[in-house]
Amino acid sequence: MVNGLPLFPEEQELVRILQTERARCLWIVYAASPEIFSRYFPNLINVRENLHPTRFLRVGRYTAGIIGVNTSIVAIPGFPGDFTRDELVFFMERIQAFALAVGARGVALAGIIPGRFYRYGIPMDPPIVSGDLGAVYTIVETLQDALRMHGLALSTRPVRVLGYGYIGQRCIEHLRQLGCTDLVAIERRLRGTYQRRGVIFTNSLDAIRQDDWVVFTAGGGNEIDVARLPRIFGVDDMYPPFSVDQLAMFEAKESVIFQAALHAEGVVSNLPIEQFAEDQFAGCMAQGLLQAAGVDTSRMTQGEFDITARARGIRSSLA
Repeated sequence: MVNGLPLFPEEQELVRILQTERARCLWIVYAASPEIFSRYFPNLINVRENLHPTRFLRVGRYTAGIIGVNTSIVAIPGFPGDFTRDELVFFMERIQAFALAVGARGVALAGIIPGRFYRYGIPMDPPIVSGDLGAVYTIVETLQDALRMHGLALSTRPVRVLGYGYIGQRCIEHLRQLGCTDLVAIERRLRGTYQRRGVIFTNSLDAIRQDDWVVFTAGGGNEIDVARLPRIFGVDDMYPPFSVDQLAMFEAKESVIFQAALHAEGVVSNLPIEQFAEDQFAGCMAQGLLQAAGVDTSRMTQGEFDITARARGIRSSLA
């Protein structure tokens, strides 16, 4: 405990640094593999097992840019998928305390973190945001911009969404509302094939045909059997992303894969993230950015968020 908050003594210096930098948005991330952890924290790789899995470690930052909010990227050593419900509750308490100590007005959660909280019924209250609005916005904006590049429209093309989890479900619903009429959700945990509200649900990759447009929202590129896929146009919103070998397989099939990413003028990172250029950021960070900028996103619909993000200059990296 530090000043009555569930923080570790070794985090006091980090709090001081972020206070000095006026970090109003925090992006909480994690390393999906030991290789990624060693890349970011080469001096800690030998002691990782001795670190508390929710200890906050400074990774990098984004400049304020047109949004006017400084963002600090903070990582934890543990993998959230391994946390029990009690550990997740403790993790949430620590995020809230850390945000309070730093003075952050928005906290974005990366990857599977919000989905884990959602699964166990752990509320994500401001300044913490669930991030799903930003993630869906990024996926759909990237998809629509990629379609426009090919002279196509969302209403005229078949779209397959691979992964029906926390983000996949919301993505399917938004695509349906935007007029996508040939929509298939593919999730290996489903039993058989059925149709509901105009959407086909199946567990089979056979639903993906040549030149289909495919949105990847599954747990990570390592879970995708690229060899089974035909030539496609894909939008990748996974972490970790596809490997170099998988991308080479796509290229051999003449598939085209677009990275789901956002851009806002002047928002630039000092951290080399494998799937993003320095002037790109993840969709899950967008909601935290707007929350920190004074926009209450907690009660927004997806449509309202889309309008607000565009008005604030947040666009897909393809725009």
